[in-house]
Amino acid sequence: MKIRNGFVSNSSSSSFIILFPDGFDPIHDSVINKNIDEYIKLNPTIWMERYYRYVELTKDKINKFLNDFLRDGADYESDTVEILSNILGEYAVKIVESGPDVKFIVLLNNEKIKMALKGKNNEN
Repeated sequence: MKIRNGFVSNSSSSSFIILFPDGFDPIHDSVINKNIDEYIKLNPTIWMERYYRYVELTKDKINKFLNDFLRDGADYESDTVEILSNILGEYAVKIVESGPDVKFIVLLNNEKIKMALKGKNNEN
C-alpha cells in the first residue's frame, strides 16, 4: 500500500518538482516526520533496486535519503524517488508525467528560481 500526501500523482512514471518555503527545515518538520512514520508503518520493507534486495526501512535510512536529496538537489533512483515523493508530496509544485520507468525528484530553491526569472527577463 502506498501513501500519497498533497499534490501527487498515482502514475509510476511521475516525476516531482519540490519547493519549500523560505527558511523551511524539512528534517525537523512535524508533517514530514509524520509522513515518514506513516510510510514506514505501511512499508516496513521494500525492494530497492540499488541494493538488489529487500531493505528494512528505518527513520534513519529515510532521513539519509532526504539529506542526500537536500544536498544534491535531485534524485533519479526510482526506489528513493518513490519514498521521497510520498513523504514530500505536499511540497510538490509540479508533477511531470515522464516516460515509462523514468522518475526523478528535483528540489527548486529561491536561487534557481531567481536565475530562471532573470534569464527569462533578459530574453525580452
